Amino acid sequence: MKVIAARSIMALAIVGMLGVGAPAVASAKGTTTTTTTIKVVSPMRAYEKALGAYKFARASIGHSYQSAVQAAQSVYDASLAVARDSAERSTARATLRLAITEATAAREAALLALGKPPVRP
Repeated sequence: MKVIAARSIMALAIVGMLGVGAPAVASAKGTTTTTTTIKVVSPMRAYEKALGAYKFARASIGHSYQSAVQAAQSVYDASLAVARDSAERSTARATLRLAITEATAAREAALLALGKPPVRP
């Protein structure tokens, strides 16, 4: 979808440049030359950029998940260090499971929001 949007924007830009540039060149007097440089991004380059951004976002989501799980594990370890009986240890385990479940749900929501990887042209 992004590739189609990029191509249509480039097509509109080229048509606009020709629409503005052609009459200006036709009405020019003398031997002056006008050159217009249009930087055209190939579909493969656009794909590579989009894929790189996708991979970076996915890695960022993974790092956020890992740090949330490590933080929950640290809290669990600290809770176990001061736990006096099995009820406190059980509460600490339940808290750890809940934190990991919440981190997993946040990761899944972020991955869903990220969407599918870009399609190779």
